[in-house]
Amino acid sequence: MKIGDKFKNLFSHPFILLILGAIISSIVIPQYTNQWQNYQKEIELKTNLANDINKAISEVTTSAQLVNNPAYVNITNLGSTYKNWEISKTITTSEIATYFTDNHLIQNWNNLSSVVSRFIGIAAMLPGEKNQFYNYYLCFRLSHIIVIQKYYSNYPLNLNSNFSQCKNYYIPDLDLEYINKHHQTSYKGMNWTALLYKGSPNTSYTYPESYHFLTGLINTHKNNVLESILKSKSSILN
Repeated sequence: MKIGDKFKNLFSHPFILLILGAIISSIVIPQYTNQWQNYQKEIELKTNLANDINKAISEVTTSAQLVNNPAYVNITNLGSTYKNWEISKTITTSEIATYFTDNHLIQNWNNLSSVVSRFIGIAAMLPGEKNQFYNYYLCFRLSHIIVIQKYYSNYPLNLNSNFSQCKNYYIPDLDLEYINKHHQTSYKGMNWTALLYKGSPNTSYTYPESYHFLTGLINTHKNNVLESILKSKSSILN
């Protein structure tokens, strides 16, 4: 009898077929099923996370648009927007750190979330110069501008003042040395001076354009983060 016929007879024996069936049922199929279930869970996890991020940032940008619209400015609560965003940001930061080990993704999210927090901070109107807290509000707003511009440094920091009055306040991230080192007189696409002096007659026409431009940068940044989340491998299901 040929060797091939021996193997054929061996694997056609009912007992051998029973053993092979048991192996497939107990090892191969469960393993494949488990892998498929993990894959489904990973897709669901990533999709839910991406939807949560998209919704939270969209709520921020929508509120910012409304507060810049005279028809809605008095009914838009930026304080509530900021509170809701900070809660969402904290939860999402924890989830990303738990689900992923990609340091680039984690850092990219941290950068984006920081920008969005500052974005809310420059949506409000700067009070008039006669307001007793004008300088403090201006300097605090300036700290937001600096943080945002550091992430989008392709757009020159066109701030001409030395802001010496800001030395009287302790404001985190108010890096006056950075302004002295990087400020320019011209701007490209983004007018940081207009964003800083919202409410001033000199910036009434340039502020909306620059704020809209910044919104576009944030949305692009957000989409990059979402793409990274969907492409990255989750660490908790592997």
